[in-house]
Amino acid sequence: QPETLKKNSVTWSIYSSLEQSRTAAANVMKKTSGPTIKIQTILDAFKLFFTNEMLEQIVLHTNLYAKRYYDKKIRPRQDSYNIRSDSHF
Repeated sequence: QPETLKKNSVTWSIYSSLEQSRTAAANVMKKTSGPTIKIQTILDAFKLFFTNEMLEQIVLHTNLYAKRYYDKKIRPRQDSYNIRSDSHF
């Protein structure tokens, strides 16, 4: 296995270099890319990925799941706590 590999004027080595050098100006981005200028909050970023219609579907299905979970797990426990009034010990 060679110790170095040269590709596109870049030399890659299997050993780390202790030398510190400046990054070539051609490799430095001077402007931010994409619509980042309009993003001021986390919510702004979130809205780039989820439409209102998608959020409505997420809420709908989350609520349906919660109802099924509640009906299956919680409600039977509540019924078992009810003691019939005609019970005698």
